[in-house]
Amino acid sequence: MEPIRLAVSGARGRMGRIVAELASSDPRFDVVRLLEAKGHPDLGTSVRLASGADLRVEEALDGPADAVVDFSSPEGFRRRLVECVRAKAAFVSGTTGLAREDEDLLVDASSEIPCLHAPNMSLGVEVLCRAAAAVARWLPEGFDAEVTEVHHRLKIDAPSGTALKIARAVAEARPGSKDFVFGRQGRAGPRKPEEIGVLAVRGGDVVGEHTVHFLGPGERIEIVHRCSDRTVFARGALYAAARIAKSPPRRYLMTEFLEGK
Repeated sequence: MEPIRLAVSGARGRMGRIVAELASSDPRFDVVRLLEAKGHPDLGTSVRLASGADLRVEEALDGPADAVVDFSSPEGFRRRLVECVRAKAAFVSGTTGLAREDEDLLVDASSEIPCLHAPNMSLGVEVLCRAAAAVARWLPEGFDAEVTEVHHRLKIDAPSGTALKIARAVAEARPGSKDFVFGRQGRAGPRKPEEIGVLAVRGGDVVGEHTVHFLGPGERIEIVHRCSDRTVFARGALYAAARIAKSPPRRYLMTEFLEGK
C-alpha cells in the first residue's frame, strides 16, 4: 500500500515539530509538505526530518497531499481547511481557541472532504469524557459538577478546549445542567444546581491535566487525566490521519476509534 502523503500545518510550532518527526519515521506516511503562517521566520528555510529528507517550509498547500495534520492557530485552521477542500485532502486538526464560525466551516467542508477536529487528540481523554457522562447520568440530584484544568504558563487560550469538551459531555448527560461558569470572584452567591464550573490554572511546564469533580453531601468522585508527554497528542493525530485519509467525506470523531469503526 502506498504511504499517505502528509502535510503538517504549524510545522515549526511545538506540536508541529513532533508530528513531522514522528510521521517521517512512520512507514504509513510520506511527509511531503511543511506549512507555516505568513510572516513566520522559518518560511523558506530547509528542515531535515528524522527520515533524512529535507523539506522547505512553505506558506501554502500548493501541491498534492492525501491528508493535512494541523496544530496551528484559528487563522491557520481556516486557511488550511480551505486549501484541503481545494486539494481534496483529509483534514485533521488539534488547533484550539476556535470560534463557533469555525465549527460551521468544518461542517461545510465535511461535505467535500473527510474532517476531524479534536481539541485533545488523546484517546484517554475520549475515555474520560465517556466516563464523566456515565457518572453524571448515574448520580442522583445533589451532586455538583465542576471541571478544572492545569496547563503550562505559555498556553494562550483559557479554559482549554478539552475542559469545554468535558463540560459539554457532562451537560448533555444531565438535563438542566447547561450553565457554564468560568471562574468565580467576589460575592458570587450560592452555587446554582444547574451550574458547571470550568476553572483554568496556568503555570510551569504542565503538558495538560483535566479533572472532573462530582461533589455531593459527604462524598465526592474525581476522574483525572494527566498527560506528561506531548507525543501522545501527535500520535493520536497521526492515528486519526491514517484512519480517515482517502476515506469518504464526512466529519469523523475520535470516539469512533474507540468503537473499532
